[in-house]
Amino acid sequence: MTEIANKDFNFENKVFEAPGAHFARSPGSKEPLYFVQLGENMVSLQFDSVRNNFDIEKGSEDDRLLDLVISSLQFIKRIRPGDSIPSEVLDGTASWAIEDRHRNMVEIRLTVALARLITGDMDTSFDVSKLMALADDPETKRRAQEGIQKIAESMGLEKGQHQEVINKIEQLKDELSYIEALKERFQGIKMISDKMKQTQKRMSDDKTLKEEIARIQILLSEPMKRYGGLFRLLDEESNDVYGLIEDFSVKVDLIRRTRDDLRGALLDWEDMIQQWEDQLIEPDCGVEALVRATYRFVATNFPMTQNWRAG
Repeated sequence: MTEIANKDFNFENKVFEAPGAHFARSPGSKEPLYFVQLGENMVSLQFDSVRNNFDIEKGSEDDRLLDLVISSLQFIKRIRPGDSIPSEVLDGTASWAIEDRHRNMVEIRLTVALARLITGDMDTSFDVSKLMALADDPETKRRAQEGIQKIAESMGLEKGQHQEVINKIEQLKDELSYIEALKERFQGIKMISDKMKQTQKRMSDDKTLKEEIARIQILLSEPMKRYGGLFRLLDEESNDVYGLIEDFSVKVDLIRRTRDDLRGALLDWEDMIQQWEDQLIEPDCGVEALVRATYRFVATNFPMTQNWRAG
């Protein structure tokens, strides 16, 4: 990753001191834009227009920062001049917080995967209750320690060098915890789908509403399939703990790229998920308007012609 000396969006040109100045992506095209307040109106400018009209020279510090804004808008919905550059761009680490339960779940998965190196158990089930019971078993914990030794020995490490394997496992817990957090949050998309099914049942005499929800469900199927494929891919990767350690740098890079892909997608969904979480499924409670807004959202972001594939 390229070394970045300046850790903040400290622009030099006075145009970036305008009232209301911020950067965001266009809701439709996702094009990065610069927004400023002009009187009562918020106006947007394309980056090429900003560069050309305000004499920002190619290769200058402001030009470089505008390029970093484009990269950073994958991780942040809105950037103001003076804000910090997200750590994803600076060093590849995540800039957002997770909960202890996410790391605990990853620790359970890795403990069981390490123990299976000794038992030879080929069961790759991701059933959470089963994994928790296994990980809590003292015999599983003992075998997990033996699994660490087995990996270290296969790498040609002396007994005193086993800490190298342990350190990598600890970092993997950190990296995979973000995937676990995203997996939890992406359940919000399924919640939207489930609440729309409830709406269809509660308001079954509204033919137009039912048809609109049916179209939404069709449009939702492809992105849900793609997100599910990405999570399954990383579940499989975490189950192969020997492969994670053996090809550590490559696997960490894969985890981070997938994390950033999913996080970027989640930014688009967050407002919609929040609205459906708060929505009552009753006539005259605004659910009809929310269904129409959801249709506009999915039709704009996930048209049927878009070619989705996992990986």
